[in-house]
Amino acid sequence: MAARRTMVRTLSGIGIGVMLSAGTALAAGTGQADAAPNIHCAGQICHNYGDQIGIGFGTYQCPNGIQYPSFAVVPPFGTAAVYPANCGGVKSLY
Repeated sequence: MAARRTMVRTLSGIGIGVMLSAGTALAAGTGQADAAPNIHCAGQICHNYGDQIGIGFGTYQCPNGIQYPSFAVVPPFGTAAVYPANCGGVKSLY
C-alpha cells in the first residue's frame, strides 16, 4: 500500500509539472509545438502517441500478486511493457 501511495505522489508531482510547463508554452504563444513523447500507461503496458522516444511509468504485477511501480522505455508511436520488478522468493514481512 505504501508503494502505491508513493507512486501516486510521484505521478501527481509529474502531472503538476507537466501542467505548469504546458501552461507556460501556451502563454508564450510559440505556434507549432515541439516534438515530444505522449505516453499513457495502463498497468504493465505503455503506449507512446508522440514522435519521440520517452519513459512511461506503470505497475508491474509479480506472480505472487504483489504490484510494484516500474517504468518502460517506449519508442515513438509504439508500445512497450514495463520492466519486471525484482519479485524474487523474498517472503513478506507481514
